[in-house]
Amino acid sequence: MPTPTYTPCLTPNKADKDGYARKRVWNKELKKYNSWKLHRWAYTQVFGEIPAGYEIDHICHNEAVSRGECAGGKTCKHRACINPEHLRAVTKSENQKAGLAGFGSRTECKHGHALTAENIHTDSYGRPTCLTGRRYNTRMGMRAFRARKKEMVA
Repeated sequence: MPTPTYTPCLTPNKADKDGYARKRVWNKELKKYNSWKLHRWAYTQVFGEIPAGYEIDHICHNEAVSRGECAGGKTCKHRACINPEHLRAVTKSENQKAGLAGFGSRTECKHGHALTAENIHTDSYGRPTCLTGRRYNTRMGMRAFRARKKEMVA
């Protein structure tokens, strides 16, 4: 498969709220429309079905991250790329590791927690975050919630 360096991203004009291009496809068996993320549909048209347990990875995004050109998230232009040469089927773990390549050579988060593969969480926007810090914030949020609830009851 050629590297995306030689071919430009193909992006439709409109993306959904998460930054992905979508396509509605008629399902003859179910007799209804199914909504596909367009990059997944493009992959299946060229390479066939996506293997079970695999995701579609945007190689163009991984390369842009490693060059420091893309921070990821909903505004990432690579999410909408449908160029089949930029797409590959990988496991969730491989996809997360590839996306974290641009997390840099940092060894600690801004709060001093070690950034190891086991301590990095990818949030719903595709951004890498410190898992220890995330757990801490969740704990503090629950404590605040319980305190407010206790005040309301008393």
